[in-house]
Amino acid sequence: EILPSLNIGGTTYQNVVKTKEWTPLEKDHTENKYYAPGVGLIKEQVLTGGTEMLELKEFKESDSR
Repeated sequence: EILPSLNIGGTTYQNVVKTKEWTPLEKDHTENKYYAPGVGLIKEQVLTGGTEMLELKEFKESDSR
């Protein structure tokens, strides 16, 4: 699923890809992951089988000389 935008910690990311991940080895564990273009993983949220959530706190672009 493509989200038009997602705000994480005061930063709004555009065209965010949202995935739902699971594995047959852990049938009671599912999570959503959110990826921003040019950044990568910006958020991970456990839906079932836990309560963890991870959000990107800071992103700095590298100087590619």
